[in-house]
Amino acid sequence: MKKVDIITIVDNVNYGTYLQAFATAKIVMILKHKVEIINYIRPYISPIQVAKEYLKNDQMSFLKKWSYAFFYVTLYPYMIWQVKRFLTKRVKMTKKYKSYKDLKKNPPKADIYITGSDQVWNSDYNNGIDKSFFLDFIDGDKYAYAASVGINSFGTNEREDVFILLAKYRSISVRESFGVDALHEIGLNGVIQVLDPTFLLTKEEWISVIKKRSFKKKEKYLLIYSVESSRNELVLKQAIAVAKTLQLKIYWVCPTYKFRRQLNGVDQVFNFASVEFFLELMADADFIIASSFHGTAFAVNFNKQFLTISPGKYNTRVCSLLKLCKLENRYIAKEVVDIVDLDSIDYSSVNHILAKNREDSMNYLKTFLSNKL
Repeated sequence: MKKVDIITIVDNVNYGTYLQAFATAKIVMILKHKVEIINYIRPYISPIQVAKEYLKNDQMSFLKKWSYAFFYVTLYPYMIWQVKRFLTKRVKMTKKYKSYKDLKKNPPKADIYITGSDQVWNSDYNNGIDKSFFLDFIDGDKYAYAASVGINSFGTNEREDVFILLAKYRSISVRESFGVDALHEIGLNGVIQVLDPTFLLTKEEWISVIKKRSFKKKEKYLLIYSVESSRNELVLKQAIAVAKTLQLKIYWVCPTYKFRRQLNGVDQVFNFASVEFFLELMADADFIIASSFHGTAFAVNFNKQFLTISPGKYNTRVCSLLKLCKLENRYIAKEVVDIVDLDSIDYSSVNHILAKNREDSMNYLKTFLSNKL
């Protein structure tokens, strides 16, 4: 039995963030190892730091920027706690590390270190190259499981640094096919594509995580999970069109807060919903519309009829998943589609693809956890 430490993103207000972190840790536990997640809080997205950036924004009115600053300092920490507790109740966490310097000064001790999934190597998303996610603070055995680059390629000024950091890993796997290409482009060979960790658990295993269900289904509904506010107009138009055709109510689930007046046509909004409640709504939905990677991933894993609205930025993440599952026709970029023109998803072939990739991904994890890579 080895002690395994995982570093991944654990400071977002986002369901997928904590579901993928939990899934990686859960699989490591199933494989009979001790596990803890490194509780790294990115200094550049702390509520106070974000509030300061808003106050510097000369493009916003005085009232608006102070309103946003107040929101981030007061409500944002609560929203993080509301979703993060799903993880902290189930997986051991290290003490808080608030910077790369903290990690370097007093790194957590483990036999194996893993860079986990999510957009850990997206320099655009992480305010440049964050060396913490490259495990640069330790000299032990380093691996990456389903890490996401998030972008098509690294900037010219980043490539050498990324190569030096990742050349120290014993083995690297990424979540998207274009991530393999991006790393190959900078000279890293032997990188493989694996499944997002949430796919390593089946629908039944996910439902079993919820000990006590709080949602009681009373009507057929379409569920919306949209993390990109800029896409909400298209999301709503598509949802209304589908709901009208299939005669479904429209539910909106959100880890933050949405005003009903912003969501004309939505029958029920679930604000500040917990991760467990998100899973329940996903499991019971009759149709799902998502504009996020993990919204799409759970729709597929739960064998739901769905449509994915392009998230705009970083859309190649979800495109890679849909291509893998041969579900590219469920992707909506700009225009509302008529659901009547689409055949229902035949999940027999999709599940066959997932089963094969799940087996390969599990074998990869087993191999490097036994230090055979």
